[in-house]
Amino acid sequence: MDIKNMKQMKKNYRLISGLLFLFVIFPFFSCSRKIPEAADVKIIPKPLELTKQDGIFRLDKRTSFYLADSTAALQKAAEIFAGYVNTSSSFVLTPEFRRDLPGGRRAIVVLLHGDQNRFGREGYSLKVQPEKVTITATTPAGAFYGMQTLRQLFPPQLEDSSYTADVWQLPCVTIFDKPRFAWRGDMLDVSRHFLPLEFIRKNLDYLARYKMNTFHWHLTDDQGWRIEVKGYPKLTKIGAWRVDYNKMPWWGRPSQKPGEKATYGGYYTQDQIREVVKYAADRFITVVPEIDMPGHSRATIASYPEIACGQGPYYVATGGVASNNTICPAKEESYRFIKGVLSEVLPLFPGPWFHVGGDECNKTNWKTNRLCRDLMKKEGMKNVEELQSYFIRRVEKIVNGLGKKLIGWDEILQGGLAPNAAVMSWRGEQGGIRAAKMGHKVVMTPTKYCYLDLKQGDPELEPLYGYSQCLLSTAYSYNPVSESLLPEEAKLVLGTQGNLWGESIKNEKDANYMLFPRLLAIAEVGWTPKALRTWDDFVNRLEYSLIRLKNLGIGYAPSMYNVRISSVQDSVRKGLLIRLSTEHGRVPIRYTLDGSVPLPASPLYQGPIEITGKEVKIKAAAFRHGKIIGRITTKIFRIHKAAGMEVQVSIPPSPKYNPGTPILTDCLRGGVDAHNGRWLGWEGVSPVITLDLGKADTVHRVTVGCLQAQGAWIFLPKEVKVFVSAGGKHFMTRGILHRPLKNQPEPRAVDLVLKIPPTKARYVRILVINRGDCPDWHPGAGQKAWVFIDEVLVE
Repeated sequence: MDIKNMKQMKKNYRLISGLLFLFVIFPFFSCSRKIPEAADVKIIPKPLELTKQDGIFRLDKRTSFYLADSTAALQKAAEIFAGYVNTSSSFVLTPEFRRDLPGGRRAIVVLLHGDQNRFGREGYSLKVQPEKVTITATTPAGAFYGMQTLRQLFPPQLEDSSYTADVWQLPCVTIFDKPRFAWRGDMLDVSRHFLPLEFIRKNLDYLARYKMNTFHWHLTDDQGWRIEVKGYPKLTKIGAWRVDYNKMPWWGRPSQKPGEKATYGGYYTQDQIREVVKYAADRFITVVPEIDMPGHSRATIASYPEIACGQGPYYVATGGVASNNTICPAKEESYRFIKGVLSEVLPLFPGPWFHVGGDECNKTNWKTNRLCRDLMKKEGMKNVEELQSYFIRRVEKIVNGLGKKLIGWDEILQGGLAPNAAVMSWRGEQGGIRAAKMGHKVVMTPTKYCYLDLKQGDPELEPLYGYSQCLLSTAYSYNPVSESLLPEEAKLVLGTQGNLWGESIKNEKDANYMLFPRLLAIAEVGWTPKALRTWDDFVNRLEYSLIRLKNLGIGYAPSMYNVRISSVQDSVRKGLLIRLSTEHGRVPIRYTLDGSVPLPASPLYQGPIEITGKEVKIKAAAFRHGKIIGRITTKIFRIHKAAGMEVQVSIPPSPKYNPGTPILTDCLRGGVDAHNGRWLGWEGVSPVITLDLGKADTVHRVTVGCLQAQGAWIFLPKEVKVFVSAGGKHFMTRGILHRPLKNQPEPRAVDLVLKIPPTKARYVRILVINRGDCPDWHPGAGQKAWVFIDEVLVE
């Protein structure tokens, strides 16, 4: 065989081998291409107008991304959006400025034009067609929000960094959207626990995702100063650090002792602050710094005690409520200090607002300080509230002189509001309403609806974060514009925000659990008109967003799936019935009555359950696809003679805690959380509780369930007396229990048991004697003490 023929044979062999290789391999690649199904159209916040269309848009390596404007802010916004897409794609989407947009190619196009009156500063339209996606806005901010909506039209796999798609399918829709409020915010407290820059950036990403535009950064408080001030270096050398008592409960920690080394804390350098501000600005988020004054300033005066009113030494607070923590309003040195600090700090934040704090100012030292008394006399002030107003007015002049506007918590109303100040209303809505009626701008953020450090459900099922309760549905139900405001006054409501205080937030995991999913509710309250919002619709869209959060690795709270167990009086059989429900409202519930774990085959809850026997241990859980979602709820009902019976009290309990007197005989115990809805509380007074057993019966023991939480001014009763009566008119004393006072700071539920001579009676009356005032050794010495009761058991 000649050389020529050999070369031809080899050439043919290589050709055949190549064809065989392609024949075998090509089907493999064809079958393995990742093309996730198109997403459901479930967007948060809910758009103003949305119409679903037929068809899908396919985004792949042949898709172009055109910007019809060369604005640097728009270019950055497009790069951020493309970055999200590229993380989970086998191709690279690159934004490209084109003055003349080419036709004939599948493309995403962003246009900056349109009717300013219709779109406003942050509005946008989004049109997804089979061959083209068009985002139209009048500003880069509006275009950015259009891109955030487009992100939610991608399948949830976009949020999974371990996933790689070759093609994305987006459902065709037409959307027009713009926000209800200009201020849509999130407050993060980093003073109580310092949080690293990595999480701050993530937090800003969360805000941007849900079209929130204000990051309120709480940088100083009693427990730590977190921002570098080069002219006042002791603020970070001393004020940024405290003694590490983190293994102890936040409330009731001992103060720093002489010689103890402060090792826990941290601060942000000015360069890091600039980095955060730039990162936020790229996402159209304004950073509002808060430096607390005149109260909540223990870290400040520990660093520079010359601006304090009282006598030192001062240390950074280790936790809890710090006493003697105010800047002195009567010293000129205080104002020189404030001007020096703010002259260095405020230029770091290009936004228009500075938050002064101004809340919970302990003015005890002001009342006794000679300089304060002299100033009050000179200025004709009637009380220390007017002295605080004097302080805020002077600080506002400093702030205005540095080109910023002042905003503070609603306590800055006390004694008279500074001329140009805005009010952030947190102690309910009244402060904000009052300020708006005075012609001042307000941000409505009342504790009940907006405090994200509150527990999200039954405290027995929640981690040891926070206190009290703010359910997801409660946050979602909020309307920031009170009906009591006139139309012109309502225009002064800038918006709303969620607040995550940091007492129990030590790290990213803690923060995410408390933020999500309530942050999504806050976002929708700020963006979407009240008339377009319903709970069932929100939950339907939210569950799709939860898949995205899971793909992002965010450990959100499942509290809306947790089963609530309550009891109601059976009016027919004169006993108790058990009711089961979830905040979600539309998931199946299965339960057991023998203390065993609920299974898919366990009874399905379909209506109130009759209680039989002396004790019932019920376990219940929500199910989906045969699996438990949320957590298992367990409650023990101890049935007694007064179970479900009528209760009367001589003095109404405090409305701050009052869920209604039936809880005194509902056979459910209160636990150790005063805010969980299981307790009735009385401040400084002694209630009389009368129970009607329905018929005469032998009574030999009465148990009064009480709470002791001395850190919250709640003490066990000084004395409990029991009286009985056959007819309800004449009562005779059958038992007295004295309770000595002890210093026991740890919260605990205590049963006070009175064994009485067996007596036949229909009515049982209990006198619970309050201690009156907090004892001398208590931080609230002289202030009214509370007594809390959750259940009265009659046997």
